[in-house]
Amino acid sequence: LQREDFLREALDIAQRCYIALERNAPALDQALSQHFAGRSEVVRRAPVLQAAFSGCRCGASLELRCHTAVGDGGGRADGGP
Repeated sequence: LQREDFLREALDIAQRCYIALERNAPALDQALSQHFAGRSEVVRRAPVLQAAFSGCRCGASLELRCHTAVGDGGGRADGGP
């Protein structure tokens, strides 16, 4: 494969994966919540760096939040969940 062909194929695969995840977001959220229960509360407690950072196709605005490895519960120093 030529470099351009490889990149085109990789981008196509990534786009198909993204579209599939986007279409099945509730199922993905539920599946992930079984393994990462309670993380949404940790995320909500992280300080907002910029409100309305980006927009979703559904119309909701997204916030940019700051997560640190230790201190706000955003992660563990040992790399665990």
